[in-house]
Amino acid sequence: MPPTRLLAALNIAPMLAMGALALSAPSGAEAGSLPAPVPVAGTDGVQGTSDDDGLPKPGQVTKLNLHDKATLRCDDRDYTLALHGTVEVKAGSPGSEIPPKIPLKVTAAELTGRSDDFGTVKATLDGPQPGSIVSDGKLKPFPATHTLPLSLKITLDKSPCATGSRGYEPLVLTTKNPAQLVGKLTQFPPKGDVYRLQNPVDLVTEDDSTAAVLQDLNVDMDGV
Repeated sequence: MPPTRLLAALNIAPMLAMGALALSAPSGAEAGSLPAPVPVAGTDGVQGTSDDDGLPKPGQVTKLNLHDKATLRCDDRDYTLALHGTVEVKAGSPGSEIPPKIPLKVTAAELTGRSDDFGTVKATLDGPQPGSIVSDGKLKPFPATHTLPLSLKITLDKSPCATGSRGYEPLVLTTKNPAQLVGKLTQFPPKGDVYRLQNPVDLVTEDDSTAAVLQDLNVDMDGV
């Protein structure tokens, strides 16, 4: 073959090869496409991502185990009392605040205990109370502050306190204002986190007389 024809053939060969590749390649979305991501069901049953920030979702009900050590003061004397039981909270929808504030309404509480001074003690919720959980930072959900208000009706099998007491007969007291417990959480539900009473709370009789003061309350909280 003459040199000029050989050179022309060599120049045309790459172009023919490229054309053949273009004809054999898939067209449209098939070319270089990746599999579509598969949606993952979130904890609330709604399609979402597999990432969960760990904060309670709207409508989520959580039961918490509670173990506490309370200090009651009456007639200038302090009495200690250990209680244990459960508290139930229900999450609402967060507002527009940044970081978001998630409502956590206290919907139930059942606590029991016993001491030599008070005999058997039972405490139940005296009406729902609006609590909340708020992230301490803007970029991460935890650590977070959980405010847990408890409005309680407390039945004492006996009472050494003079006010409201008729000898050592049973005495029913209520918190004049909700006991505000605050805990710093690294996850939700809490796991062994400590909640502390922010201010002393008067415990009043049916006629609104103060029989004792809830002076101190330290609570260990765990999710059920």
